Amino acid sequence: MKKENGVEFEYEHLEDGVNINHFFVDINTRGNVRGSDVIQSLIDRFEDQGYNYVVVNMGGGEGSREFLRRNGFEIVEFSEDHVTAETDL
Repeated sequence: MKKENGVEFEYEHLEDGVNINHFFVDINTRGNVRGSDVIQSLIDRFEDQGYNYVVVNMGGGEGSREFLRRNGFEIVEFSEDHVTAETDL
């Protein structure tokens, strides 16, 4: 597990993409752009490494869905407690 600016995340490299299988923004840092900064930094890093897409699986409901949409992801699966989204690089 990695932690950066109050955001916990974990990911695995796939053949031509990356799966962020844990992304959690601490309740005390939500709403101040830190989560967006971290996810955009990860996207930039993965793109520089030559990956073609990023998938995110995270808990949460509507707030998580909106967070991912604001950061350029397309929602693939949604429930009250889980969101899966992806973006091409």
